[in-house]
Amino acid sequence: MHMRLVILERDGVIDRDPGKWNEAPQKWAPLPGSLEAIAALNQSGYRVVVISNHSGPKKRVLEIEALNTVHRRIHNELESVGGHIDGFFFCPHDPSEGCDCRAPNPGLLLEIADRFGFSLEGVLMIASHRRGIESARAVGATPLLIDANAGVESPKPLASQPDVPAYLDLKSAVDAILEEHS
Repeated sequence: MHMRLVILERDGVIDRDPGKWNEAPQKWAPLPGSLEAIAALNQSGYRVVVISNHSGPKKRVLEIEALNTVHRRIHNELESVGGHIDGFFFCPHDPSEGCDCRAPNPGLLLEIADRFGFSLEGVLMIASHRRGIESARAVGATPLLIDANAGVESPKPLASQPDVPAYLDLKSAVDAILEEHS
């Protein structure tokens, strides 16, 4: 028996890939239905944590404030729909640094396991990239994929992951989770 926990990649699952919002965090916006989906998980007894690769804080101190601003916005907007996040975990390293916490390495997931005091075996992780799937598998978590092209012809390489259930968005993934685990 494992803790009822769902791990979410932030970019591509809760929000669009950020592009330049880190220079203007007030422009951050959730994907449609993502906050309500998180609230539905919370209301069904799931704890939710968010992970992301974010190399900005190491490069410039101002970037950490932008990241904190976005995390505060997520908290505030989630609170308004009855949800919450139990923790934010991010990798601050540039890919060239070769750290163990930047996906596809499992370091952030191992940190979550350590913080919560349990194995991630069978814990659901919802990702939007192959590297998230690889991280989940490295710790025995069960990956799910958010792919805006799920169910349609897709040239994206993620279509080569037929053993990973793919959903159009977080809401449809959460609906399936809650239906299966109710």
